[in-house]
Amino acid sequence: MGRLYCCVRCIARFLEGTGRKESGQMPVITVQTVEGVTAEQKEELIERFTATIKEVMGKNPEATHVVIEEIPAENWGIRGRTVAAIRSGKN
Repeated sequence: MGRLYCCVRCIARFLEGTGRKESGQMPVITVQTVEGVTAEQKEELIERFTATIKEVMGKNPEATHVVIEEIPAENWGIRGRTVAAIRSGKN
């Protein structure tokens, strides 16, 4: 598959008014990546980010959300070019 271009954001949101017993913050991890990530890779990303949030922040995996957003290669730019152009070898 080549390089995996992605951007990760972790946003903590409050569970106010949800009726849930745990209080505090619910981690929401958003992974933006160029399209082409396999289902197996997505599963591994979700597992690893969830485990990392538990290890680093002590958050319950049951309350951790991971969202993967795939961006078309022609809509993602790096080094002044689209990923589609880089992948195709175009100058």
